[in-house]
Amino acid sequence: MVRLREVLKHPDEFHVLLKLKLAVRHAEKQIIPPLDHPHWGFCYTLLNKFTNGGTTLLLQPFEPQLRNVVETMDDYEEYCHYVTGPIGIGMFKIFEASGKQDLAPENLSSIMGVFLQKTNIIRDYLEDISEIPKPRMFWPREVCSKYVNRLEDLKYEENSVKAAQCLNEMITDALKHVEDCLKHMSALKDNGVFRFCAIRPVLAMGTLALCYNNIDVFKTGVKLRPGNKDLPQS
Repeated sequence: MVRLREVLKHPDEFHVLLKLKLAVRHAEKQIIPPLDHPHWGFCYTLLNKFTNGGTTLLLQPFEPQLRNVVETMDDYEEYCHYVTGPIGIGMFKIFEASGKQDLAPENLSSIMGVFLQKTNIIRDYLEDISEIPKPRMFWPREVCSKYVNRLEDLKYEENSVKAAQCLNEMITDALKHVEDCLKHMSALKDNGVFRFCAIRPVLAMGTLALCYNNIDVFKTGVKLRPGNKDLPQS
C-alpha cells in the first residue's frame, strides 16, 4: 500500500518506474543463476561481496600502519594472504560447488595465491617504485634494510650487488611455497580445473627463475615470454 500511495503521488513517473522495474527483473534473471547451477550462484555471491566494499574488506584486518607500509616479514605474509588468499579459497569453493573437485584445505588454497602475489611483487619492483605521485612499497623493510637504507635505493647502479642479494632473498622466500603448490595441484582431479590452476603457478616459477640474480629487475623490469632463452637450462 505504501508503494501504491507513492506511485499515485507521482503518476507522471509511473511509466518510467515500471520500465525500470522490468529492466531490473530482466537483469536479475541474467545475473542470478538458477538453483540447479550452484557454482554460478557462488560466483555471483563472491563477486557481489568483492564489488560492494571489497577494498574495505581486504584492508580491515590490518593495523592502520600496515595499510601504508610493510615493515616485517609477518606483515608481508599477512598482506599477501589477505590480498589473494580469500580469492584462492573462493575459487576452489566454486570448483567444489560445480562437482568437479573436492574442497581443498583452506591453507593450501591460500598458499597458491600467496605464492602468485609474492612473485608479482618481486617482478613488479620497478613499476611499483616508479609509481606517481607516490611509490608503492611492498618489499618488507626487515629484508631491504639489510642491504640499503631505502627501498628505492635498490635501483641505483652503485647498489647493484646488494640489490641482487636482496632480490635473491625475496625469491628464496617465495620459493618456500612451491612444494605446497605442487602438492595442491597434484590433488586436482579434473583436467580442465588442473590446466586452469596450474598455468599461473608454473609461469610464476619461470618468472622467479628469470628474476633470480637478475639486476634487470631494478633497471628495465623483466617479463617471462614464450620461448624465453634467458631461463636457466637444466
